[in-house]
Amino acid sequence: MKQRIVAMAALLCLLILSCGFALAADGIGTYKSDFASITVTMVNQEPDPVAPGSVVDIRFKFENYGGKEATDIIAEIIPDFPFSPYAEGKSQAIGSLDAGQAGETGIIKKFRIRVSEGAAEGDNQLTLRYHVGDGPWVELDNFAITVRSDKALLAIESVKSGSESLEQGKKSIVTLTLHNKASSAINDVKIKLDLGGIPIAPLDSTNEKIVKHMAPDARQEVAFDLLAEPDAKADVYKIPVTITYDDEVGNGFSINNTMSLMVGQRPDLSVVLEESDISMAGQRGEVQIKFVNKGTTDIKFLNAHLEDMQGIEKLSVDEIYLGNVDSDDFETAAFTIATENSLSGTVMLQVRITYKDALNNDFEEEIEIPLRLYSNGEAKKLGLTKPNGTVGIVIVVVIVAGGIVAYRKLRKRKK
Repeated sequence: MKQRIVAMAALLCLLILSCGFALAADGIGTYKSDFASITVTMVNQEPDPVAPGSVVDIRFKFENYGGKEATDIIAEIIPDFPFSPYAEGKSQAIGSLDAGQAGETGIIKKFRIRVSEGAAEGDNQLTLRYHVGDGPWVELDNFAITVRSDKALLAIESVKSGSESLEQGKKSIVTLTLHNKASSAINDVKIKLDLGGIPIAPLDSTNEKIVKHMAPDARQEVAFDLLAEPDAKADVYKIPVTITYDDEVGNGFSINNTMSLMVGQRPDLSVVLEESDISMAGQRGEVQIKFVNKGTTDIKFLNAHLEDMQGIEKLSVDEIYLGNVDSDDFETAAFTIATENSLSGTVMLQVRITYKDALNNDFEEEIEIPLRLYSNGEAKKLGLTKPNGTVGIVIVVVIVAGGIVAYRKLRKRKK
């Protein structure tokens, strides 16, 4: 019985000894044999972290903790997304490691690796293998290579408001669209508007918004309720925007940007007939047209053109440049015209105006201004006609002639 146990023990020892001659990889990247014990560790990566689309140098240390020399060691990178060997190739000759050559005497080799543009941020796995002499390849446990963009990958893609510009004294919703251009998620996105020193304020909310999470390539709309102050000048206002966020591994980023908002209402220009020398058909005279800026936005480069109209002849220049009309102010333009006898009732004076607002937006309008032409009877009732001068002269002549005749008769009687 004892002999049988001894035999079995000897057989077990032989099995263990034979396994020692086979090459294998353990969980810490170590090659073992009866004669040599090879360990491979990653020393560093430069740069750390590396940006997607860049090149990184990775240094590995090769050490022999065994009692015999290991010769003709070859190591290579196994290409696997997002890593690929650089121009010099994926394999390198490590050379030989003497028995016990470890620590400060270990061999350090640099491998240059290209990182794909599509690499995800964070730790990406790189695989290395090696062989000794004519032995088989030994694939080591993966090494973690840290990838992180060196650019701001969160961008303000667009800025929109409910109207083209913010109207003074009215609530406006301004929406920012954020785009996470990274290949990994981001967290705790904070968007802050710096509204100091400009006549715009947040309404029913603060000037800061928070988005807890954004997936890769995701877009997120962030809305701010803003109010342009009632007396705000029509203008373009630049607003600094600060955005902070964290990547998946907790690294913080900060972006400083600027967005522009226009403040101003559409011009409110009133055009009316202020005064006219013409009250009946067949008359000629001057018509004065008044241009009143009733809005909060200044008007610039106002130009008025009297159009051609049937039954009306233009006797003066038909185009007048009026220039700027400030808010709550007015300008007048005078045109001399003649009306034909065939006209009656109300005729429309057609005026084409062009101008710009304070933001240099162009405007063009066709305006119709009513001109009332009265009949003779209506004009007399309204006191719009002057007395007939000829009749007055005839009456005076008759009176004078009658006086002369009476005077002569009276003189003859006295004689």
